[in-house]
Amino acid sequence: MAADGKALSGSAHRQQRHRHLLSAVTHAPTVTLAQREVGAKTNETAAFRPLPEPLDLAGA
Repeated sequence: MAADGKALSGSAHRQQRHRHLLSAVTHAPTVTLAQREVGAKTNETAAFRPLPEPLDLAGA
């Protein structure tokens, strides 16, 4: 599992130029497991930690 942050072009919201999403993804096969909106200056490592909490990853 890895984290991937993206700024969404054309997604202005309130005072933000772009919305920023952080995703928990797998690479083989490519699957998005969880995703949330984060601030533009968010530390991805700290923001990633809560993403997999609701997932049942026992034995994974």
